[in-house]
Amino acid sequence: MEDNQMLEELKEKVQHIEYDEVKGLREDVNQIKIDLGKNNLLTEQMINSNDKLSDAISTMKEAMIEVKDSIKNTNDISKNLASEVGDLSKKVDTMEEKITKVDNKGKFEVVSFISKNIIPIIAILGVLIYWYLQIK
Repeated sequence: MEDNQMLEELKEKVQHIEYDEVKGLREDVNQIKIDLGKNNLLTEQMINSNDKLSDAISTMKEAMIEVKDSIKNTNDISKNLASEVGDLSKKVDTMEEKITKVDNKGKFEVVSFISKNIIPIIAILGVLIYWYLQIK
């Protein structure tokens, strides 16, 4: 009987180990499986999100490059226009100087002509006055 009793005690110990002690470990393992499943799902969602973010950043990079090129092109055009306006301004200044010289040249030539030729002018006027008086 003692063997039976020992066998019964061993059965109880095995059941205790199987059910009581292993039960907690099984629950822990199951919880770990659930947590791993959640972690895997979250990791997959994060990877998908990062892929979309990477695509968006790449698209933004391309757009920024286009904007940079457009701004550079606009700056080049502005520089060219500023240079052309400067050249036109110089040409206008030169034309104004020439027009002023022509205007002044006409004025000064009359005065210069009279001052250089005052004696012949007076002589011619004297002759004309003399003829006029003789005709009358």
